[in-house]
Amino acid sequence: MNKIRKKLRASIALSAAAITLLSAVPVHAANTSDTRLPSFFISYDLAATTELRAKQDTSSHYVHNTGAKIRVRSLTVGGANLTLNGYGDVPAGEKRRVRNTIKESGFDNCKLSITTPDPGTSIRLFG
Repeated sequence: MNKIRKKLRASIALSAAAITLLSAVPVHAANTSDTRLPSFFISYDLAATTELRAKQDTSSHYVHNTGAKIRVRSLTVGGANLTLNGYGDVPAGEKRRVRNTIKESGFDNCKLSITTPDPGTSIRLFG
């Protein structure tokens, strides 16, 4: 009887694993290319701005920061800040999603404004 229960449990576990693997759905973002960063000194009051790029969908910006802590804002072509909560801070050595409402607000292009989050600090931005 124990052998049958063990076999039944193993079958159920294998079936559950197979269902989980087969039901996985791949997810892709439409705007997946990287934007080159300007080589620029930034501070709390002095921002570096990326080139204007097409915004094809309502996806967030994804930032991989390999340097010091930075603050990122999503701007329209006219400079309006459409970042959720006003900005996204990205700690040193981390990846973060910066949410925005560029496409939802009717805009087809955007750029990023990057500063340091703390007054009195400045760093060289590059990438």
